[in-house]
Amino acid sequence: MAHWTVLWVLFSVTAGMATYAAAAYGGATHDAAFVALDARLGFSWADWYGFVTRHPVLRFALAIAYTTLMPQIIFSIIYFGLLGRNDRNAEFFFTTLIAFAITLPISWRFPALGALPYFGHTNEAAPFYFSDLQALRQHTRHVFSLAEMKGLITLPSFHTVLALLFIYVHRARNWVSKFIIFLNLAVLISIPVGGGHYLCDMISGAIVGLISIMIQRWLSGLILGNTKGVKKVGLATANDLGSS
Repeated sequence: MAHWTVLWVLFSVTAGMATYAAAAYGGATHDAAFVALDARLGFSWADWYGFVTRHPVLRFALAIAYTTLMPQIIFSIIYFGLLGRNDRNAEFFFTTLIAFAITLPISWRFPALGALPYFGHTNEAAPFYFSDLQALRQHTRHVFSLAEMKGLITLPSFHTVLALLFIYVHRARNWVSKFIIFLNLAVLISIPVGGGHYLCDMISGAIVGLISIMIQRWLSGLILGNTKGVKKVGLATANDLGSS
């Protein structure tokens, strides 16, 4: 458990710094294009935001769901550790690394302010990420606290990536798996308003998640073949991936 905890802390810090660097040197924003793409998909962010805000209980529940990613990571480390499933902890961590390696350059190439500030909810977005994003893009601030770094990625939605990976690595026929599925479905529903994401952000995040799983499975099979069936502590083996 300590091993995976340290790796997740290191990943969080380095990934946070990488996203801030990408945001500082990104080009023109693509919010208008993302809104137009959402419209072609039949989704209106403004209408969905209005629906959620008219139902305070729903908005509160979704706000809580949106903040559960870090607690879910901690839970997964402990849960798989107690079960002796080091392979699942490895699978989750390395698939997340792959997903981030795909996400970061896309986010840098197609930056966006996010739906909240784009539709005029700047004050609502500022405490979560917008104040830092503005400072980075305008080069008015150059020092940030590691403990206070915020998620700046719009497309692809990394919240969507992680929600799908949680469901994937907790695949099993037990109550924990069912709870994880329910919780992360709520996370997915919360992403447009809670994170100010467009629908195309979520679709691209889902694609990144699926591609990352496929790459991780391919690498695991490659390692398994090269080691003639000997398990390694890094990537999960093909047998681990096939177990439920």
